[in-house]
Amino acid sequence: MQKEMDRDDDGALSRGELRVLLWKLQLTETQFATLFEKFDVKGNGVVELDEIMYLIGAQFLENKAGITVEQLMLQAAETLLKLELQKDVELGAVLRGEEVAIGAEDGELGHDRFSSLESNAKGDGAMQSAKTNFFTANGQILLIVVVFISVLVALIIPGVRIPLLIFAGICAVFYWVSFVFLKKGVNEALMNAVEGMEEVLGRIEAVEKSNPAYSWSIECYHYETRTSADGKSSRQEKVVTHRKNKTGEIPSVDCSNELIPNTSVPYCVIECGVSLNFNETNYISKFNEWVFENDRDEQKNVSRSEHLPGVCDILACWIKDHRPWWMSIEAAAAAHFMFCGPCHRLKADSAVTHQKHVYCKICKDM
Repeated sequence: MQKEMDRDDDGALSRGELRVLLWKLQLTETQFATLFEKFDVKGNGVVELDEIMYLIGAQFLENKAGITVEQLMLQAAETLLKLELQKDVELGAVLRGEEVAIGAEDGELGHDRFSSLESNAKGDGAMQSAKTNFFTANGQILLIVVVFISVLVALIIPGVRIPLLIFAGICAVFYWVSFVFLKKGVNEALMNAVEGMEEVLGRIEAVEKSNPAYSWSIECYHYETRTSADGKSSRQEKVVTHRKNKTGEIPSVDCSNELIPNTSVPYCVIECGVSLNFNETNYISKFNEWVFENDRDEQKNVSRSEHLPGVCDILACWIKDHRPWWMSIEAAAAAHFMFCGPCHRLKADSAVTHQKHVYCKICKDM
């Protein structure tokens, strides 16, 4: 933040500094308090840079005119000022875009671009996660019910206590192990949480700058007939005569679309994928040549794989030091161990939204 905004150069906007920045709005104390509350997401009495980026960062990245954060805030304020003779309009309605400022249609920014100031604290992740993990989640709930019913019946009927407790223990083990099968949704992203918009974008950029990696393998073999010592039986035995592996990088050019952060809520699960284009590379022919050079027997097993290092779903926490204690992989594991996994997952999923980002690479000659 430049000196024009952060007058005491402490890295944050105080109430007075924000008041000075928005003085043209002629806000009442109530209106300013409402606006300041929206900007002060952490509730610590100042508006920090990451809070500003959370509220207007997506708009900042979308603009193509090189507008700074400070200018973007000022343009948003100027847009609000264009309410001609409407001083009694509720500020919340203005921010939601329910009132259209005169001349706003001609400006670079409109009220709808600042809808995140009135964003809901709840995300849309619960429904999406429920669809993705439908069978695993329902299976977990069923196991929990079976465990508790088995234990309850075992306590009531002593004659079947031992078999039921053993059965309940087996179901409990299956339930605890099922934690690792929740590969999609918040649970996976919690293991890769990144706090701060700049850090999230930096993580994405680092992956975009990397090249795809490849792994090749070949196994050459034939079968030989083995006869038993008494000569009464024989069997076919696989004899491996050659194995070789090769790894490396594929030169590439990144053509990924720019990630525009979904800041409708403070937490977003970014589901990352990879698209590799082999139309402009000799990669496939090089692989075939390598297989030909290492083909040394009657039969062979050949495999190749490509991946982009660092690609995984991440939990983007747009505001630093704002993530609640329960939104962590440790809390998720503890809740799962205490048979509260579905409840924890529902709570965590309901607090996030989702967006997709695909890393697109045009592979070049090796």
